[in-house]
Amino acid sequence: MTVWSESWQEPAAWVQQVRDAIGCGGARVSDGGPYDRWDLEVAGGALARARLLIAVEDHGAGTQYVRFGIRPKCSGAGLAAIAFFAAVAGAAAMSAAWTAAGVFAGAAIWVIARIVQEAGRALILFEDAVAGIAKAAGARAK
Repeated sequence: MTVWSESWQEPAAWVQQVRDAIGCGGARVSDGGPYDRWDLEVAGGALARARLLIAVEDHGAGTQYVRFGIRPKCSGAGLAAIAFFAAVAGAAAMSAAWTAAGVFAGAAIWVIARIVQEAGRALILFEDAVAGIAKAAGARAK
């Protein structure tokens, strides 16, 4: 997402505004460290979260072009569960145990669906916060 702002702000103020907007909704927001490739992180659940990176470009006369990079992030436990269930389903299919293969394949699909749902929940929190900040500032958001 991008925002064109006619009023200048410190880059840290943009991060704080997003943090405050998400925190008001009751979600837990984590800050990135100085060497992380993200500024804020919101957990969508136990299996997935979303991360936000903000880049601010000054264009003179107090105008700014702000870019918000939002990406989902899967947990290692979720990926391990998918790998486990898929491996067991494959082994069961090779042994012609079709019921077990179907059950474990279904479990793998359920974990994938849960990861997508949780990541989507976290992404929506960021998108709503950025849209609200842009609307409040009278800025144009894309």
